[in-house]
Amino acid sequence: MRLVKEGIVLPFYADKSLVALAERLAGERPEWRAHAAQINGGNTEMADALRIGIPAITLAGMTPEGAFPYWHMLSDTYDKMEPEVMERAYAFTWQYIQALDQANA
Repeated sequence: MRLVKEGIVLPFYADKSLVALAERLAGERPEWRAHAAQINGGNTEMADALRIGIPAITLAGMTPEGAFPYWHMLSDTYDKMEPEVMERAYAFTWQYIQALDQANA
């Protein structure tokens, strides 16, 4: 999942070039099931970076409906992890970092 918008009162939008990279990679590898999402009523560290002018995007494990299952809850325990989902998230994130490095080389 690529978080493209978040915010409590003021909306924060992920950097357009970082979103474009995520969209390109997700389109090239549909088996990753990476999707864009938004949250309302909360922020991630992306908002902190954007506030001070640092281009940012959040990569997080959200459902297509925009929910963070078990996020910051006592029920967020190892037995809830799904290995196949973790493998897809890792593959997407690793490719994203490599593509970002190549673009900035």
